[in-house]
Amino acid sequence: MKPLHLLLPLASLAVAADLEVIKTHVPAECPYGVSQNGDTLAIHYRGFLEDGTEFFNTYARHRPYHFELGIGRVIKGWDRGLLGMCEGEKRTLVIPPELAYGDREVGVIPPGSTLRFETELKVIHRAGQEGKPRMRPQGAKLVKEEPKEELKEEAKEEVKEEPKDEPKEEPKEEPKEEVQEEVKVEEQPAHDEL
Repeated sequence: MKPLHLLLPLASLAVAADLEVIKTHVPAECPYGVSQNGDTLAIHYRGFLEDGTEFFNTYARHRPYHFELGIGRVIKGWDRGLLGMCEGEKRTLVIPPELAYGDREVGVIPPGSTLRFETELKVIHRAGQEGKPRMRPQGAKLVKEEPKEELKEEAKEEVKEEPKDEPKEEPKEEPKEEVQEEVKVEEQPAHDEL
């Protein structure tokens, strides 16, 4: 049997290789349920190296990234770290090399890199529901919409009920102070000089 003090360093190495998931924003409601394996997700994200260098940003491209969760189309850290998210939720994932690209160099990502991703789940498309209207899961609240004609009638009734004989007080104008402002104009470099 090995002494405990010899096993503790090994335990700390195992913990260091774990995925870190930090929930930075959780919406008050989750009407479409949480992300599950097999769902197609639309995710906005920014990817960073350990030194803070940004290597990818979907916000800059104005298009979220779409992929199917849990089938190995993305790094393992994403398949695990994006499970159980609500639409609108934001998470920061700190992913060790073992759950990212390991010892491979991928683009600007050096081998053995721990990666940090700031993610935002925009849309969940349920497995098998592609091309179909989105449905709320059972038990989700639905808000009753009043037909437009009923709303118009209610508005007419409210207008009829307002007293018409009361004189309306005109707002008094307060004297305006004159303000003189000095404006400094600086020359800006032409766009192609940047």
